[in-house]
Amino acid sequence: MLLVNNPNGGEHLKEVLARHISWMQWQQLIYAAIISLAVLVVWIRSRAKIGSLGFCLLFAITIVQAIVIAALLLKLAILKKCDEQC
Repeated sequence: MLLVNNPNGGEHLKEVLARHISWMQWQQLIYAAIISLAVLVVWIRSRAKIGSLGFCLLFAITIVQAIVIAALLLKLAILKKCDEQC
């Protein structure tokens, strides 16, 4: 929002995002997949036993993994949008 009135705002945003983009390695992606699969297996096998506290714990584990991947995808989408408009 701060760069809306700046004539070079798009270029500045693109430069900042390109310089500070976080890259994900295959090991991190495999780790996230294993964690997600483990959470899914626990949820399917013991949904009735774990109750609301167990659900909250599984949700917390899942959301931490999802935020890292979502942040990377958001940065890539913003960079693509800047490339199309600039």
